[in-house]
Amino acid sequence: MSQGICFPEPGVFREKSCSVCGSVMGVCRNVLGPTSFAEAMAGTGRRHDRFECPHRTESWHTQAAALEAEARRQPSGILSRLLSSEAADVIRTLRPSQPM
Repeated sequence: MSQGICFPEPGVFREKSCSVCGSVMGVCRNVLGPTSFAEAMAGTGRRHDRFECPHRTESWHTQAAALEAEARRQPSGILSRLLSSEAADVIRTLRPSQPM
């Protein structure tokens, strides 16, 4: 899952929590359509459930997701922990730490 959205096979999950902020995600069941850029470009798709975080378009959510992604890319444990700590603060306050 990336940035508060995922596309599992229909009926696999009853409920999902956002991997960014932990909120219960909204769901549209048994959707037919693309689940990736490649499927969209090819004009294909598949049946899936679409789970989406209700906060995924908010600036604090976008920043928290970006901070966590950057923390995972870091070869430095110190920088990784610092970025994860900032992401946790953003989620706790529901405010970006700087304008996005």
